[in-house]
Amino acid sequence: KWRGPPAMHMQPWFEAAAAQVRPPPPQESPPRPPVPANAPPPPPVAPKKGGVLGALLRDAPQQFCCQLDGQLMMDPVQTPFGHIVDRATMSRGLVSSGGSCPLSGQPLT
Repeated sequence: KWRGPPAMHMQPWFEAAAAQVRPPPPQESPPRPPVPANAPPPPPVAPKKGGVLGALLRDAPQQFCCQLDGQLMMDPVQTPFGHIVDRATMSRGLVSSGGSCPLSGQPLT
């Protein structure tokens, strides 16, 4: 276990190994062409409210949306009458309708 200074005869080997590990120098990108003076300004980009997730929720297919409130269903259930609604929305609808189907008004048994 050598703990002394590196042997001088090994120095060229160390330098060669270090040169192989070094990343190449960065290359300069070519200059951009000048913008003509009569060119129109680029259109402003307005940030979308809600971003990507908001766009997915807004553009969800109709079959993924609740028939009661139109929102994207997280836990879809089907009523005995064939309506597909979100479970939480259905439970709120059942409470407010007194136990009958919130969409058809027929009693649920």
